Amino acid sequence: MKKFLTPLSACLLAAMLTTTSFAITRGTVVVKDEYYDDEITAALPGQTVYVGLCSVGSSKETPTKAYLFEAETINSDTGDDDKLFGSKAGKSYSEKGTGGQQLDIVKKEVDDGDDYYFAVLEIKDVKDFPADGYDIVPGVIRVTRKNGDIFKVEPKLDSIGYEEGDDELEEDPLGFSFDKNDDVQIDFPDGGGYFYGVARKNGTIVASMSTEGISSITRRYPDADLRFFLGNGASLTALRSPKLFFEGSEDDYLYEVTGTNTLTNRTSAYDDDEGGFVVSSSTLGKYVVSDTRLSSSGSSSSYDDDDNDGDDTVSPSDQPVYVVPINPSTGAAV
Repeated sequence: MKKFLTPLSACLLAAMLTTTSFAITRGTVVVKDEYYDDEITAALPGQTVYVGLCSVGSSKETPTKAYLFEAETINSDTGDDDKLFGSKAGKSYSEKGTGGQQLDIVKKEVDDGDDYYFAVLEIKDVKDFPADGYDIVPGVIRVTRKNGDIFKVEPKLDSIGYEEGDDELEEDPLGFSFDKNDDVQIDFPDGGGYFYGVARKNGTIVASMSTEGISSITRRYPDADLRFFLGNGASLTALRSPKLFFEGSEDDYLYEVTGTNTLTNRTSAYDDDEGGFVVSSSTLGKYVVSDTRLSSSGSSSSYDDDDNDGDDTVSPSDQPVYVVPINPSTGAAV
């Protein structure tokens, strides 16, 4: 039997469809999408987030000062407050508004033509990320308006952590957790290689990798078949004897990309038995596999930068590509 909307139902549905836009409220934590309206309750280490304070009113109602008090970021491994919101964020609340972590105040667009005031909360980065991330005691922000009025805001933030990875890297950072003595192998995006080792202890490696080409290299070698593996530099020291494996034939070449796109020849790492390049490394660096030898000879400034596809890498004429030769017996630069 067919069902039809009654006029009342149709009106209600229309109202629902037209009122689904995001509404900022005090304490809402957002990051920028097109506007500052992408709400989150879990943040990332090293991320800057924005805590909603108030809508825009008269000039006398403009918020001028914001201090964060009684906030903690609890390390799941140690139970300690690692003070990722700043060294003063955990101070006891002060009616005078002093002693806490001072936060910048900004006015941002949350919708087309609609602004809101936010406190800027900068989260410190973490070198040794705990296995289960951080639980947050969000604390309270004491806000003073231009006219002297005071109000409080509690940030709606629950945790700091990374999305748990499975067994393959992605362009955005993921947390790969393991137990002591586990055999760890994490594949590169779309295949082509992996990093591996045995876990020294229970832990997490936060890692990512892009396979997008670096324009200053691809333009310099337009006829070469280049495969890029651009790691985020994650530490692999949680593994014993960590290694990187890159698929390739004995006719291929492997280069490590460092600094201002300096290429260091790592072709001597080729292993016939493994059918690819095996590199011992304590970090997840940047590499490129090529079907032809790359060299630093010649230069050109005739490349057209109009088709840069959004890549902000400096063009070859401004950022040259260098090749550092190595001794194939020792692996040392010569």
